[in-house]
Amino acid sequence: MKLSDASVSTITIAPVTDTGFKDSAGNTTGCFPNQLSAAALNSGRLYVTSVCESPRGPTGPVIAGTTTNTANFKTQIHAGVFVIDTATKKELPAQGQLLNKAFQKLYDDGAVADDATRRMPLMPSDLAFAPTTKVAYVTSYGSDAVFRVSYNDDGTLKEVGAATQKFISLSPSGNLPVGIAVANAGVATKPFAVAINENSRNFSVIALSTQTVSATVASSAATVSDSNVKGQKFFATGLGRWSFKGQGWNSCQSCHPDGLTDNVTWYFARGPRQTTSLDGTYGDKKDTTKRRVLNWTGIFDEVHDFELNTRGNSGGIGAVVWKSGTPASADDRIIFDGTAVSGAQKPSATPQAGLNGAVSSMVTGVTGVCADGDTTCNKSVLKDWDEIDGYVKTIRAPKKASNLDAAKVTAGEALYKANNCAACHGGSTWTISRVFYAPNEANNAVAGLLRTKEYTLPTGFPAALNPAANVSARKATLRWPDAATAGAQDQIQCVLRDVGTFATGGVFPTGIPLKEVRADMTTLAQGATGFNPPSLLGMITGAPYFHGGNARTLEEAFGATFQKHHQSLSTLFAPSATEVAQLIAFLSSIDNDSTVIPVPTSGTITFDPDLCPKTFP
Repeated sequence: MKLSDASVSTITIAPVTDTGFKDSAGNTTGCFPNQLSAAALNSGRLYVTSVCESPRGPTGPVIAGTTTNTANFKTQIHAGVFVIDTATKKELPAQGQLLNKAFQKLYDDGAVADDATRRMPLMPSDLAFAPTTKVAYVTSYGSDAVFRVSYNDDGTLKEVGAATQKFISLSPSGNLPVGIAVANAGVATKPFAVAINENSRNFSVIALSTQTVSATVASSAATVSDSNVKGQKFFATGLGRWSFKGQGWNSCQSCHPDGLTDNVTWYFARGPRQTTSLDGTYGDKKDTTKRRVLNWTGIFDEVHDFELNTRGNSGGIGAVVWKSGTPASADDRIIFDGTAVSGAQKPSATPQAGLNGAVSSMVTGVTGVCADGDTTCNKSVLKDWDEIDGYVKTIRAPKKASNLDAAKVTAGEALYKANNCAACHGGSTWTISRVFYAPNEANNAVAGLLRTKEYTLPTGFPAALNPAANVSARKATLRWPDAATAGAQDQIQCVLRDVGTFATGGVFPTGIPLKEVRADMTTLAQGATGFNPPSLLGMITGAPYFHGGNARTLEEAFGATFQKHHQSLSTLFAPSATEVAQLIAFLSSIDNDSTVIPVPTSGTITFDPDLCPKTFP
C-alpha cells in the first residue's frame, strides 16, 4: 500500500462484538479499537496493534454480601492485533485477534496457576515479524513482556506463546518496552530480537531459540529524577500490586496514554466520564503547588486519592499498605475509607478516602492511633503515590500544530476574552478549578471545615451557573453538606458550573444519546448541579468533549445544542461559522508555552467569578 495512494484516505477497523469475557451481570462484552500504536507488513497484510476498550458499565468489583465478583476487571482493556488486506485496503475482521482472549485460553488450557505467573499484553506498543516467517513478536508497554503470536498461511491464528515460554518477560531489568526489532536472518546463526525499554533506558536482547532475555544493555542515563522515573513506571504498569492478581489487566496509562487522554467516555461510579488529560492537573510547571480539584464533579483533591481506583477499577492490591509482602496481598492493605477490614488488614483511625482526610498524609503518618493502639494503620510503608504525583507534575500538553492560521488564532483569542470564556477557563491551569485548602484532618474531616464554612454567590453572578447554592440565600457549604450521602454525592461545590451539558434533558446531538447513569447502568449519575471545569491544555489531543463526550467536535460544542455552555457569562454570544473557526484555531493553539489568560474580574464581568476562597480557613 503506497502512502501516496489517493484512492484510500481512511481504513476503518471495526469494533469487536465479543471480547471473550462476560461482565458481572453475565453480559457479553464488546470493545472498540483505540490507541493504535504500531504496524507491520507480512504476506500482503498489514498488522496493526491497538488497545481495544470496553467502557460500558458495570466496571470494577461487584460485592454481594461476602462474595466479590471479579469479572469486570477483565472486561475493560484488551490488547488487539487487527489485520488489513493491502490489496483491497480493507480490514479482515476474522483475522484480527484480541490477545487477552487468546492468552487466557492458553493459560487455562495449560492449567497455569491463576496468579502473577500469568501475564496479559495490556498495551501493545510495537510488533515485528521474524524474517521469512509468519511469527510476530508484540511488546507490551504495561506488562514488561514480549508476546509471541504465530499465524497460518491463510492469515488465521495458529498459536500464541511458545512451547518453552508462554511469554517473554523483560522484567525486572526491562521496564515499559516501546519497540522491538528482529534481526535479519543473515545477521547471525542464532536468531534474536531487541526490545527497547523506555523507562529503564536499556535494550533487552532476546534469544528467540529459548524465548528468553539473554542480555540487557544500557542505552542512556535517566533524563529526569529517579523519583519521576519510578512514578512513570507505577503509572503505567499493570503488574505487581497495580492490577488484578498482578496479571496486567489495567493501569493508569491504559486510559491516560503518556498522561493524556484516550478520548473515551467510561461509565464509572459517579456517571459517564470522559477521560481527563492530566497535563492540566498542575499549574505553571515552575509552580507545581497549584492543583485543580480532580474529576468531573470535584470528588478528589489529590492524586493519591486514585488509590481506590487501583483497588476498585483495576482490582490491584494498591500501594497504601502497612507492610509490603511478597507477593503483594490484600492483607497488606490499610483500609482508609471506612469499609470493613478482613484478614490482617489495618483500619485507619479516621477516614482518608476522597475528600475525607488526606491519603498523601498516610505516607508520613496520620495523627492518631488505631483502635488497638498499633500506629502502623496510619502510615503506609510505600511512597509510590508520591512518585506518581511527581510524575504527573512533569506531564506537559502536546505542542500546538505548526500550521495553524495565525490570524484565526489571534481573532479567536479576542473572541475568547470578549465573551468571558476565561471566567471558567482562565489562569495557569486554564481552569478556574483549584484546590484552595491544604487536604488534612482539620479541613477534610467528615464534619470538618469544608462542611461548615460557606461560600456566597457575589452580586451579579448567575445563580443558575452554580445551582449547588441555595437560590434564595445564594450560598452553600464548600463541600457536599450531608455526610450520610457522601459516598454517592460528595464533592467540592464552589468549583461546579452548570453549563447545560448534563444530558437528562436530552442535551446531546440527534442520534447520539448519552445515558446519565452510574456504573450499574441504572442509578442516576452525579452532575445535576454542574461539573468541575476541565483544563483547556492539550485540546489538540482531540474529541469528543464535555463530561460525557456528548459533543463530538468543537463545532458541535459551539452549536445550538450546547448554547447554554458558551452563553454562560456572555448571554448574547451566538458565534457565526467564521467565529467558530477562529475559536477552534485559538483553542487548538493552547499549550504550555501559551500566554496565560487571567480570570476576568472587570469589563463586562462585574464580580469575581471564582467562588472558592482565596485563603482558607
